[in-house]
Amino acid sequence: MISDIFVYILNMSLSAVWPILAVMLIRLVFKKMPKKFRIVLWGIVAVRLVCPNLPGSPASLVPSSQVIAQESSAGGSFIINSGISPVDIAADKITGSSVFSSVNTAAVTDVFAYIWLAGSVGILIYTVVSYFMLKRKVGTAVLFNENVYECDNVSSPFVFGLIKPKIYLPFNISPADRGSVILHENAHIRRRDHITKTVGFLITAVHWFNPFVVLSFILLCRDIELACDESIVINMDKEQRSDYMQALFDMSVKKSRISICPLSFGEVTVKERIKSVMNGKKPAKALLAVCVALCVITGACFLTDRYTRDNMPDKLKTAVDFAVLSDNDGKYLEGEFKTVSSKILGVTRGIRETKVYALCLYDEWTAQNGLLYSVSGSFTPVAMTFYNPSSSNAPYVLKSYETPSDGSLYSDSVKRIFPVSMWGQVLYMSDSASSDLHENSRKNALEHFGLDENTPEHNLPFDYNVPETTIAVKADN
Repeated sequence: MISDIFVYILNMSLSAVWPILAVMLIRLVFKKMPKKFRIVLWGIVAVRLVCPNLPGSPASLVPSSQVIAQESSAGGSFIINSGISPVDIAADKITGSSVFSSVNTAAVTDVFAYIWLAGSVGILIYTVVSYFMLKRKVGTAVLFNENVYECDNVSSPFVFGLIKPKIYLPFNISPADRGSVILHENAHIRRRDHITKTVGFLITAVHWFNPFVVLSFILLCRDIELACDESIVINMDKEQRSDYMQALFDMSVKKSRISICPLSFGEVTVKERIKSVMNGKKPAKALLAVCVALCVITGACFLTDRYTRDNMPDKLKTAVDFAVLSDNDGKYLEGEFKTVSSKILGVTRGIRETKVYALCLYDEWTAQNGLLYSVSGSFTPVAMTFYNPSSSNAPYVLKSYETPSDGSLYSDSVKRIFPVSMWGQVLYMSDSASSDLHENSRKNALEHFGLDENTPEHNLPFDYNVPETTIAVKADN
């Protein structure tokens, strides 16, 4: 159970590396972007880190959302599907070596799963203890006005609490700085920054093993402070900005660790914040439009997965099944029932055409005297091109159906037909992929013939007679 959860978390964490890198690149290139849009971009990363299943889209730039196969936690071999061919090829060679062949993958996964769990629980326990210690520390605070308190035991201003957040100030704060500080902390509360940071921390506590996620949280905290400053100074005159910058100097603090609380007035380096305050101005409408478009595009590319069998449009599934059935019909010894089961490697959609890359299993079945027999079939990588529907009621129409050549020409034909990112999966088709598809087809056959789900599969009898009629059905995977 823990191992399955860990593999789920690991896959979400690995697939989130791509939007994290994208957001970092955007931050670097679009330096004039209003800081509030950075928070939106980090929100895209957060969704990626908490949602195991996202809709399929041809616009997705995430190579694979299932980098580690679930079989690893069930005692099967380690199966790496990063979506990047060189990585997959290298991983297949390593996991297929004699060293790994003797490894108990379930036991190894269990060990890592409990290490992950211990780390997350440890972080949360530390956080809860720190929370109550800080709560005790500010227990002697006295009310200044409304939600603002003063306390001897704190050295810098901060917001504390989630439901009813309060502002805590040190007693020794100067009257000149107090106004700017309260303005800043109230802006945090108004923007719900204390909630944003808490959610970010909890996500980081789950994905603590991923350095990219930890770095993302650090950058999020910086962007929260910069965005808060930006929202305040945008309407200030030069004198007010000067007073605000002086408060930054006076209240600056150095953080030596990441904490869930509090939101402190001087968390980001003073140099960076003062530079932001000095250069802050109301953004042009054109810049806002570009930023909105950039956030939408980033979401479309990283809040979606590449098409799989589960998230493909139903009409496209039907077109794929029919194409495989049509191509294999009559090629093999016939049974009474035909099934198609496929693993979708990728889908590319153009204005007029859609191309589907898949590993397709075609099976012929029969049943005699309450026994199930696998008559014939094939397991083949296929590249299918369809004309897009001309209307909402029109079907996909097959344009081409390509399979690799046999023998010595197989490798070259795979590289000609399939994208580079899929070479590893096609050239080194795993036995587990074939067996999973076959098991799915077997269940469909058992259901069709009305046999018990525990009915074993038997070899075809020597006196088998080809039936006059057959029934074809798809087997979803």
